[in-house]
Amino acid sequence: ESRKAETFIKKADKRRETFYNVNTGRMWQDKDEYSLCLNSSSLGDELCAELIVQAFNKYNEAQS
Repeated sequence: ESRKAETFIKKADKRRETFYNVNTGRMWQDKDEYSLCLNSSSLGDELCAELIVQAFNKYNEAQS
């Protein structure tokens, strides 16, 4: 079961990466293309959610 799920996720990620690369002319793994990257494995989902909301609010304040 878990091997099937892992295979499914890897294939979905690869399709997503290919779609992004083809349609944007950019590379999915290029860190410069991201505004915010968080490691949810070490930070946890709760903290990541809080940080995303904080970043969103600060970004919107700066745009005003």
